[in-house]
Amino acid sequence: MIGAVGSVLAMRMSRLCLRTLREAPGDAEAVSHQLLVRAGYIRRLASGVYTYLPLGWRLLQNVQRVVREEMDGAGGQEMLMPILQPEEIWAETGRLQTMDDILFRLESKGGSFVLGPTHEEVVTATVAAEVDSYRDLPLNVYQIQFKYRDEPRPRFGLLRGREFIMKDAYSFDVSQEAMRDSYKVMFEAYCRIFDRLGLEYTPVEANAGAIGGDVNHEFMVPSPIGEDLFARCDACGYAANVEALGREFGPADTAGGPCPRCDGSLELVRAVEAGHTFQLGLTYSSKISGANFSDEEGREQPFWMGCYGIGISRAPAVIAEQHHDDAGLIWPEEVAPYRVQLLALGASRNPEVGEAADRIYEELTAAGVTVLYDDRDVSPGVKFADADLLGMPTQLVVGGKGLARGIVERKHRATGERDDVLLDQVAAAIL
Repeated sequence: MIGAVGSVLAMRMSRLCLRTLREAPGDAEAVSHQLLVRAGYIRRLASGVYTYLPLGWRLLQNVQRVVREEMDGAGGQEMLMPILQPEEIWAETGRLQTMDDILFRLESKGGSFVLGPTHEEVVTATVAAEVDSYRDLPLNVYQIQFKYRDEPRPRFGLLRGREFIMKDAYSFDVSQEAMRDSYKVMFEAYCRIFDRLGLEYTPVEANAGAIGGDVNHEFMVPSPIGEDLFARCDACGYAANVEALGREFGPADTAGGPCPRCDGSLELVRAVEAGHTFQLGLTYSSKISGANFSDEEGREQPFWMGCYGIGISRAPAVIAEQHHDDAGLIWPEEVAPYRVQLLALGASRNPEVGEAADRIYEELTAAGVTVLYDDRDVSPGVKFADADLLGMPTQLVVGGKGLARGIVERKHRATGERDDVLLDQVAAAIL
C-alpha cells in the first residue's frame, strides 16, 4: 500500500503481506531465527534458503544503505559481478580443488560453471582488464551480491545458509605499504558500519582460511549461539581468534591463560562473525593472468590487494541476537523497517479514533517519517503483542480514552518507557 501522499514511507498493516506466529518453528534453535520467522520477516524455502518477506526486505535495504554510505564515503565504487563463474578461472587459482567441498557446480551448453561463493578471481580478472598503469591506483570496488556455498549443515536461520547476500569489496594498490593504508581505511569504515548497526563487536586477529593472504581481522559479535571462539585480554585490548594464536585452545585452558602481549590473562568469548577483512597481498594477482600494472619506470608489477566482506543477509540475525527481549525484536533506528508503528485501538467502534489515526499517519508520512500503521480490525491485545514482536523503535497508540484527553500514548520499544504526546504535536515530537 502506498501512503496517501504517494510515498512508500508508510504502510497499512491491513494491506501488508504479513502473518505473525505465536510459536516458533521446530527447527529454529537461535532466538534470532525464532523471532525473524515469528515476526514474518523471513520464511524457509529449503534448508539454508530463505525468502525475505516485505518487512525483511525493508530491513535488508536499510542494512545495505548503511553499508553503501560508509563504503562510498571511504572511496569505494559499487559494481556488480556475475554469480555464474567459469570453472577455468577457479582452476587458475587452485581453489576449484581447495574449495570443492562447498562449491555448487553446474554444466551448461556454455561449459562448466560454479555459483560464486566469493569473487576474488572474478574481480582480479575484471580489474586486470581495465587498469594498466600505476596512475589508475589505488582503486577500491565493491558489490552487494548473492553468494552460494554448499554448507553441509545450514543452521540458525540466516546465520549460516546456502544462499546469502554479501557485500564484498576489493582494494588494488601499487605496493604493500599502500595496501596497508587502504586496509586501514576499510577497517575504520567497518567500525563505523557496525557502530551504526548498533552492534557490540570486537575486531580480532584471525586465520585467512580459504580466502588467503596475511593480516586479517574478523569482526566478532558476542553471542551464546556463536560458532566461533575468540580470546581477549581486558588489560591491553588484545583479541584473536583462538586458531590465530598458533596453539590449541579449549574452553578449560584458554580462560585465564596468559596474554601474548602483556601480563594480563585471556578470557574466551563465543561469537558470530559479522565481517572479515583481509590483506591479500599478491595471493591472486600472482596467479590470475595479466593481473599487473606498469609502474613509474614502465615495469610490470602485480597488484597488491585487500578484500573486505560483510554478511548483509546475516546482519539482521546478528542484530536480532543482541537486540531483543522476551516480547520480541527491538530494532535500532538505522535498520528498522519503519521508525514508527501506529496503533489505532477500537476504530471500528469509534470512528473518531480511526480519523485521528489517519491524520497522524498522513502527517508523519508528509514529514518524512516511515510509519507502519496497524489499522486492522483486531483486538488491542493482538496489536500490542504484534507491535512488540515486530520491534519498531517507537509505538504510537491512538485510543478513545486518550483522544478524549487530546493525547496519544508513545512507547519507546528499547526501554519500555511511555509518555503522552499532544494530539496536535505528534509529528513534532517524533521529529
